[in-house]
Amino acid sequence: MDNKRARRWCTAAGLRETHTYLQRPKPRVRAASLCGAFRQIGVTPRQTISSLDPSLDSETGAGSVREAHRHGIPMLTLYSYPTLFGVADNNGYGLKVYAFLKLAGVPFRHEHIFNASQAPRGQLPYIDDDGTIVGDSETILAYVTKKYGVTLDAALTPAQRATNLMVTRTLDDLYWVMSYSRWKDERYWPAFRDALLREHPSNVTEEGLLKAKEFNAQRYHYQGIGRYQPDAAMARGLADLGALADLIPASGYVHGDKPTSIDAGIYAFIANIYFYDIDTPLKQFVVAHDKLVRYCKAIHQAVSKPA
Repeated sequence: MDNKRARRWCTAAGLRETHTYLQRPKPRVRAASLCGAFRQIGVTPRQTISSLDPSLDSETGAGSVREAHRHGIPMLTLYSYPTLFGVADNNGYGLKVYAFLKLAGVPFRHEHIFNASQAPRGQLPYIDDDGTIVGDSETILAYVTKKYGVTLDAALTPAQRATNLMVTRTLDDLYWVMSYSRWKDERYWPAFRDALLREHPSNVTEEGLLKAKEFNAQRYHYQGIGRYQPDAAMARGLADLGALADLIPASGYVHGDKPTSIDAGIYAFIANIYFYDIDTPLKQFVVAHDKLVRYCKAIHQAVSKPA
């Protein structure tokens, strides 16, 4: 398998923002040839599901979003992978940015895409802020915080910021187990495949997903999680979830009564387990811990308010 085809399979099927061992060629691919390539793996040329974010309420600027859209005023646009099981992004990193923007009250448009070839480093999520393109979820949060004066983390102590960094790294580890459970663990792969085909029938095919599955097997092997037997891989993720369960309080959020950026991150990964109708050991763990369920539902409600 050559790197170019592997990269296309990966971006077509909604994978993680990081797969850096591939060497990416610098020349741009012409649009016509790109569309043809995606047809070969079962993805249609029209891969953007555009939506003005409908769930922002008046407190977070829905009116200003709609007015800006109506008058053609530039605004921040988030590009991320599509929805699944009612979650705004089936990838934890894109959902983290989505939740952060909602909690911070920054007006934005949300574009769901399958084709990440035009993204920075070919990875999602990324934002386009009136022509300024920013990729990588943590870089996006830092950029938006500085550009828009976001104060979610303004009152955090150095110790709390250190905790945030350690939690972020734990979520990075949990990501690989979550992805493994979807694409490699044969006990759960059929349900994940069927959900994608059911919710996005015009954008993916079974053939394309099988090619992405093959590519993911290589990613997991090089990262290391692919060398684990399924139960051992799940045990690693359960340990990550156990640490998060110990951190999250019975009420409120990680650092107090109001959510901060780390809550957006934790929510993004927990939601991509809890709301999935796939009974993995990860979901069983979350469902069995009332604190995790309460916390996930509270943030989900906060970032999903109807206009």
